[in-house]
Amino acid sequence: MKKLAIIFFVLWIGAFGYNLQLALLYPDGTIMIGNLVVSIAYLGLVVFVFMYLIHKKEFKILKLIGLLGTISVIIIFLLGLINTGEFISLPLYIIFVTPLFGFNYLLDLDWEVFSILCSVVYLMIFLVQLLISRKYK
Repeated sequence: MKKLAIIFFVLWIGAFGYNLQLALLYPDGTIMIGNLVVSIAYLGLVVFVFMYLIHKKEFKILKLIGLLGTISVIIIFLLGLINTGEFISLPLYIIFVTPLFGFNYLLDLDWEVFSILCSVVYLMIFLVQLLISRKYK
């Protein structure tokens, strides 16, 4: 479990670092294929960790990740709509949306719309975890 956590954290840092400048500068920056590749690798690892944690029946961790991610990204979207709360939304955006920002290479969306799309990823983690954890009770 510790090795998996270290690998996950290292890849998150990699995806975060590679996509950070572009995510903060968008739409002034140009998204390249490298950003997409890093985001695909990160999402692949998220799915792998998700499957591993389900196999080990570690539902509390999945619930926490899914719930925090979903709520955070929805807060980002809502605060972006009313153009306020940057001190809250920017850190959440950096933590939860930046590692996935390479997918915007394919979509070319505004950051608010892209962040709500990212919430679907975290919401799916949360909902699938709920369904599976009820199955094992």
